Amino acid sequence: MEVKLNLRDRIVECARGLFFKMGLRRVTMDDIAGKCGVSKKTIYQHFKDKDTVVLEVTKEYLHQEEHDLQKIHESAKDPIEELVSISKWFRDMLSNMDSSLLHDMKKYHPNSWTIFHQHKEKCIFCSLIENLKEGKKLGLYRSDLKEDIISRFRVESTEMMFKSDFNNLGQFHIRDLQLEIFEHFVYGIVTDKGREIFEKYKRELK
Repeated sequence: MEVKLNLRDRIVECARGLFFKMGLRRVTMDDIAGKCGVSKKTIYQHFKDKDTVVLEVTKEYLHQEEHDLQKIHESAKDPIEELVSISKWFRDMLSNMDSSLLHDMKKYHPNSWTIFHQHKEKCIFCSLIENLKEGKKLGLYRSDLKEDIISRFRVESTEMMFKSDFNNLGQFHIRDLQLEIFEHFVYGIVTDKGREIFEKYKRELK
């Protein structure tokens, strides 16, 4: 049964769709009102300003992301399948995301950027460390890798894709960048046993 959203939640959903499609800077409150089919005055009854809308969209998105990643963790048969499933989830998300979104957030919406950064530390970084520890125990990852350094590298390399000086003038689709960087990361941490398993998952995805 379809759940009917209240007006505040519907505004957040409409704004999220526009932000993902156009980035944050280009979207106006008029755009959001038009997308939701309400007046701008109605939006201001629920949100102080655009910055508040961005903050609520960020919170809602990060909550959903945490839920999705937890489901992937619980269903994965091994740490490599977890990484592959997260990578696929990430690529699907990037397919519908404007590459300027994180740049706009960092530059124009510091409150949202702060909670995004906190989420990156609490959720992404810590879950990566646990994945690497488990993979080492199972002999899938190199025994000599340092989990904290490798996890930091992975998190930062993911964010690096959104920087204009890395992807000059949008030369590459961000989804393709993500896949290339991901495969480079995995091949750098796996043992021979882990590589066989990783390549099996790659064949299944194709």
